[in-house]
Amino acid sequence: MPYFRTEDKVKHVGFISTRIAGTDGVSLELEKWANVFEDFGLTCFYFAGELDRPPERSYLVEEAHFTHPDIKDVYQKSFGVIWRDRAVSKKIYQLAIKLKDDIADRCEYLFHLYQRHSAQGI
Repeated sequence: MPYFRTEDKVKHVGFISTRIAGTDGVSLELEKWANVFEDFGLTCFYFAGELDRPPERSYLVEEAHFTHPDIKDVYQKSFGVIWRDRAVSKKIYQLAIKLKDDIADRCEYLFHLYQRHSAQGI
């Protein structure tokens, strides 16, 4: 196994996807990487529209899933057309901002939780 130091480095890894559940190729590959990272002593966290990972390390956001009505609407209005309507572009930007905000909020929450646990020696 290659040399890998975790001292004085980040101890957490985050996975972001539309679905992290079941036996699809992405979920299986992600699980392999999560096992590798955890073998190195890192803690893995998950962000997706569908999850089957430990709830205490998972953050479910319905808009991240490809079956969410807003996502399906964007898909249907974006493919098979010559010109994408400006309203669709606006919806894409709004969804992106919402997802980025959700990711940032979750990271801030985990950071503060980590600081509190570190201060308490947990």
